[in-house]
Amino acid sequence: MKIWLIRLAFLLVTLIQLYWAFGYRTGGSTLPRSPETVAAGEAYRQNPSPETLAEVRSQMHADSQRNSRHNQIVLLLMLSADIAAVAIYAFWMHHSKGRTVTIEKPGG
Repeated sequence: MKIWLIRLAFLLVTLIQLYWAFGYRTGGSTLPRSPETVAAGEAYRQNPSPETLAEVRSQMHADSQRNSRHNQIVLLLMLSADIAAVAIYAFWMHHSKGRTVTIEKPGG
C-alpha cells in the first residue's frame, strides 16, 4: 500500500474528527428523544398542568444527560482509536525502514 494513501487517510480521519469535536451544535436539541420523553409530551398535550410540565422537563433533562454521556463516550473511543492508529503507524514506519540485523560468525 502506498504511504501517501495511508497519510491521506490519517489526515481525512483527523479532519472529520476535528469537525465533529468543534463543529456547530444546536443548543436546544435533545434528539434522539427517549420514549419516556415522548410519552411525557403527549401527557402534557392532553392534560396541560404544572405536574405534567415538570415531568416533561425532567425527561428532557434526562435525555440531555444521556446524550452528553453518549458524546463523551464517543469522544473517548475516537481518541483511543487515534492513539492506537498512531502507535501502529509509528511501529510500521519504524520496521519498514529496511533495517536488518547481520550476525557475524565468531572468528572471522
